[in-house]
Amino acid sequence: MNCTNCGKLQEQGYKSSIGQIMTAKGLCFRCAFWTERIELDQDNPDAVVANGKHYIIGDEHPSYKGARGYGGEHFRIFFQDGRVVDSTNLWMQGEIPESFRPLMPDNARLETLN
Repeated sequence: MNCTNCGKLQEQGYKSSIGQIMTAKGLCFRCAFWTERIELDQDNPDAVVANGKHYIIGDEHPSYKGARGYGGEHFRIFFQDGRVVDSTNLWMQGEIPESFRPLMPDNARLETLN
């Protein structure tokens, strides 16, 4: 079966939330991933889209001992709504496919501070 969005052959057998979206909407993994991101990003202040790429701001709490996105590189994020957030735990999900960009427009600009 081909993806109803991009036409790519739809993979089978995923048992995650993405697999459920694939089955319910007839999407390939990539299109289901971005469909889920759109749903998860609603009202999520930690979702960043800059230059057509998607990021999530991770935990900044000093007690957080896990790995940090970009190896802990310091970013300043200027959101279009006026917020400015500093992060040393920014995680990139990838470049947003062209067909999804109208649904996920840029909402911020990133500046590296290191």
